Amino acid sequence: MSKKDCQKKKLDELNQLPKEDPNGEVNQAAEDEANFREAAACSCKCKEDQNETKLEELEKELAALKKEKEDFCSKNLRIQADFDNFRRRSRQELEQMNLTACSELLKTILPVIDNFERAINSYNAEAAVSWQEGIQMTFKHFLSILNNEGLEPIAATNEPFDPQIHEAMLQEESEEVEQAQVIEELQKGYKYKGKLIRPALVKVAVPK
Repeated sequence: MSKKDCQKKKLDELNQLPKEDPNGEVNQAAEDEANFREAAACSCKCKEDQNETKLEELEKELAALKKEKEDFCSKNLRIQADFDNFRRRSRQELEQMNLTACSELLKTILPVIDNFERAINSYNAEAAVSWQEGIQMTFKHFLSILNNEGLEPIAATNEPFDPQIHEAMLQEESEEVEQAQVIEELQKGYKYKGKLIRPALVKVAVPK
């Protein structure tokens, strides 16, 4: 009920009450009742106004919370999209780096392949010694390329046996050694940039 309607209703009620008794005197009971009704109407109006104000405040708070939720969800979606894009770009960049590294390594190996092809095509039994020297030179060239890329052979023969880098395939007792020692390399082992990629297969002599 609006303030105007409330006031009109209050005036109507007051007008319906007799102002004077039959003797022409003011009707005190009617006046008291009118005053009571006026006070009750004002109290009702105040409560209605308070409720309306509180409702408006709650609606504003609810709207603010909804907006905050929408902003948070929108921000979260943007962050997720940015992360997905970053992960995809990182994967593509890593793949490209690996491809480039492999391509560069293969380019350095191609001359070795060329030299092997020439050696095979030029083999002559009468010039076996020079042919063998050519093969050895090509092999050394190939090893130098791998060494430059970080590949290094593991020392084995006459070295103390190290189970971290040596794998014993054969073993024999000897009075000439005081501790386990590699006396023969059966297959070379290699490290790549300090990391073991294949242990050396060896024959080991142990104290008798």
